[in-house]
Amino acid sequence: MIKKSDLKIIPDNDPILLTPPLAWDFNGEDDAQMFTNMLQDRMVELGGIGLSANQVGVARTVFCIGMNEYRKIFFNPTILETSSEEVSGEEGCLSFPGIFIQVKRPSTVTIQYQDESGELQVEKFEGLTARVVLHEYDHMQGIVFKDKVSKLKWDMATKRKSKKIKKIIKQHVQKQLIDIHKQINHVNNP
Repeated sequence: MIKKSDLKIIPDNDPILLTPPLAWDFNGEDDAQMFTNMLQDRMVELGGIGLSANQVGVARTVFCIGMNEYRKIFFNPTILETSSEEVSGEEGCLSFPGIFIQVKRPSTVTIQYQDESGELQVEKFEGLTARVVLHEYDHMQGIVFKDKVSKLKWDMATKRKSKKIKKIIKQHVQKQLIDIHKQINHVNNP
């Protein structure tokens, strides 16, 4: 039985993330509605707009997307069609925190999936929603967004992340030093 407390982002090199997961069994021991709630709650807690089950260590073909009040779950998804038109857009991934990179993807996607009741659905998505669906679907194929860009682009993105982290650390250290200096001045000059 899957518990919400078990749903933790796994390391980006974990084999679960890099291997196509097994289909969700609606007759299995795990309740699809309960898992839907847990996965969507976890996505919101992590600050994402999409989350696949294998990103949190559950090797099953399930992902969710959502922003604000909009939420959707996809069990056992299959891409039926994508547009030939591709658009480039910035993407991030909860499995690679702090890295944002331009990724080219089809502008629309038609996907077949089962909802949390096991009912078969077919929907077409476009724009940002299509991008998120395709990003999460890639996770179902054992593909991460690092695989969608050149090594040079990836290296540049990781370098930007390192620079941001160093800048934040430097700002934090400077603030602490200023606070210490103020405390020393207060003690010496009451």
